[in-house]
Amino acid sequence: MELRPYQSEAVARTMGAFVEGSKRVVLVAPTGSGKTVMGSAIVGKALYKRRKVLWLCHRRELLAQAVKAINQFVGEQVAGPIGTGADVTVATVQSLLNKPKIEGVRLVVLDEAHHYRAEHWGGVAAMYNDAYTLGLTATPQRADGKALGLMFEHLVESASYTTLQRLGHLVSCETLRPDEFLGTDGIAKSPVQVYLQECPGERGFLFAKSVKDAERFSRELC
Repeated sequence: MELRPYQSEAVARTMGAFVEGSKRVVLVAPTGSGKTVMGSAIVGKALYKRRKVLWLCHRRELLAQAVKAINQFVGEQVAGPIGTGADVTVATVQSLLNKPKIEGVRLVVLDEAHHYRAEHWGGVAAMYNDAYTLGLTATPQRADGKALGLMFEHLVESASYTTLQRLGHLVSCETLRPDEFLGTDGIAKSPVQVYLQECPGERGFLFAKSVKDAERFSRELC
């Protein structure tokens, strides 16, 4: 798979940070920019040097998706779950805590790195402290507002949303917001109210912070 120019540049700068001595690097790229593709490219470079990789997902539902994406990019069946002996082991942090160390791992990838709390990551970090760590995220800040500085030494920023829109990789959008910050739990209008006001009868999608909220919004929209 051929990388886009901005992806190639981000991969090169990430590898450069490792070469210059940083052991823990976070690659920040907007949603839709291809973080998994860029991560897979870095994995490919590690495999070329015959180094094993541990790719971590924050949810079990994402394991199969990561395995498929990595194998498609590399062009070989190199990725698999714990116990398969694959060169790229794809797992969750929780699944590793009670398992013996996977020998030979030289690169640990944290997909959606903002989901990892330092206290949860600590056990795995201690187990693989001799490996390089790559974080992938669009938002280098945890949900509790804390930055990821305790986990990473160097940040590489890929193309911005405006750049990706200018290049035609992302569509432009109109963003509606309240005039002032309402707090982390504040909501200016109900999703139903906004939908009926802005785009009645059109298709859309809604992000909710929990299954319970998603089910409630679904009932209200119907």
